[in-house]
Amino acid sequence: MIQSILVYTLLAFTLSLLGWNVYRRESRLKLMNPDSELSFWSWEIVTSILLVTVMMGIRFNTGSDYAMYLDQYNHVKATGQFARADFEIGFYYITKLFAGLGIHYTLYFAFWALVQIFALYFGLRHHKHLLPWVGMVIILGPYAFNWLTFMRQWTIAMILVAIIPLIEQRKFIPYLLITALAITIHRSAWLLLLFYFLPYLKYKGDTNKWSLIIFGACVVLGIYPIWFKLFRFVPDLLDLIGYHKYGHHLVDVCNGQFRNIGWGPLHLISLASSLIFIYFYPQVKKHYSHDRLLPIFFILAFVGTCYENLMMNTYHSMLRPAEYIYVFIIIMIAYTVAFLADRKSYFKASICFAIPCLYVIVDIIKEGTKYVDSSLFYHLFFDV
Repeated sequence: MIQSILVYTLLAFTLSLLGWNVYRRESRLKLMNPDSELSFWSWEIVTSILLVTVMMGIRFNTGSDYAMYLDQYNHVKATGQFARADFEIGFYYITKLFAGLGIHYTLYFAFWALVQIFALYFGLRHHKHLLPWVGMVIILGPYAFNWLTFMRQWTIAMILVAIIPLIEQRKFIPYLLITALAITIHRSAWLLLLFYFLPYLKYKGDTNKWSLIIFGACVVLGIYPIWFKLFRFVPDLLDLIGYHKYGHHLVDVCNGQFRNIGWGPLHLISLASSLIFIYFYPQVKKHYSHDRLLPIFFILAFVGTCYENLMMNTYHSMLRPAEYIYVFIIIMIAYTVAFLADRKSYFKASICFAIPCLYVIVDIIKEGTKYVDSSLFYHLFFDV
C-alpha cells in the first residue's frame, strides 16, 4: 500500500512539475513573440511521455483487466492464438506481432501506454497551460483506475483527444477514417461518430444554472433508476456496440434489480470534481474565449459525467461507453484550476485541485484496510 502511494504521488508530482516548467518556458517565450510556441518535442514533454510509458510498462497486475490481457498475451506467445475469439482485428494483429517476436510483456504494455500518453500530450500540445494539472489529475484523480484497467478503450479515448480539432474544423472524412481504425482496436469505438455531432448541441455556457439542474437531475435519477425498466431494448443495443457478452446481465436490471453505490468519500469526491468544472465553466469560457476547442471539451465532459451518474446504479457494463469521454472531465478540471491560478485565486485553485487528487490516495487506503492485495496497488514486475 505504501509503495503504491509513493509511486502514484511521485509520478503525479513529477508530471506536474514538468508540465509547469514547459508552460513557464513557453510563457516567457510568448512575452517576446506572442505567436511563438515551444515544440511538442520539448524535453519536458518527452520526459513525461517516457516516464508514463516506463511506469505503465513495468507494472504487474495493476488494473482489473491486467491479468486478462497478460494471460491472452502469454497464450498467443505459447500457441500463436488468443484464448478468446472475439478480439478486434487491429488489436489481434498488434498483439500477434509482439508475441511473434518474443517481446517481453512489459514492452507490450509499455507500447499501449506510449500510444495513450503520446496521443494525450499531442492533443494538448497547444494547451501547455493545462499540462501541470492534467498530469496530476490523470494519475491521482477519479478516473486513474479506469485508465489502468480498460487498456483498449482508453487508448481510443486518448486518440480522441488528439483528433478533437477535426471536430472543431468539421473535417468528417479524416475523423471517420480514424474512427474506422479505432474500431479495429475496440468495436464500440463507433460511438466516436456520435461525439462528432455533439458540438451541434447549442450550449452558450453563459450561465451554469441549467447545467447544474441537468447534472443534479441525473444524480437523483441515478440513485434508484426504476426508469430503466422502460429500456428493455438495451441488451440488443449492447449487442450492437460490442458489449453482447454483458447483455444477459441487464435482464435483472430491466426487472428492477439495481446496484446500490454507496455515498462514501470516493463517490463524493467524484461528484465534487464534476461540480467544480460545471460550476466554473461560464467563467472559464469567458477567460479562454479564444479557445475554440474548449466548448467541445466541455460538452464531452458534461455528457460523460451526466451519463455516469444517471447509470451509476444500473449495471457496470452500462458505464463502459463513457470510458471514451472521462478523460475530458480531467481536462475540464485542469482548465478550471488553470483559470483560477491565472486569476490569482490560489485558495480556490488549491481546493479545486486537491479534491479530485484525493481520490486515488483515499481509494488505496480504503483498499488497504480490506485486502492484503488489490489490483489498484502498484506492483513491479520483478517483485513477483
